[in-house]
Amino acid sequence: MSKRLSPTGIAAAVAAAGTQVSLGQQLGVSQQAINKWHQQGWVPLMRAGQIESRYGIARARLLNPKILALVGTATNPTTPTESQP
Repeated sequence: MSKRLSPTGIAAAVAAAGTQVSLGQQLGVSQQAINKWHQQGWVPLMRAGQIESRYGIARARLLNPKILALVGTATNPTTPTESQP
């Protein structure tokens, strides 16, 4: 049984826009920029907000996983365990 992976956020944005060219025009960037994002699987931080508001794709699906790891660590610090007496 194969596990079905969900498309990346940028792939979903391209699908919603229809083409890479159309998405690029709506965001004010070139098709080449969209293609680069599609290949790497994530978009620049400032573009993630635009895509999220326009297409309703969660920002977490659009961002570089390294950024998400840093933000997750900063916003959800582990609580130190209290020592028992």
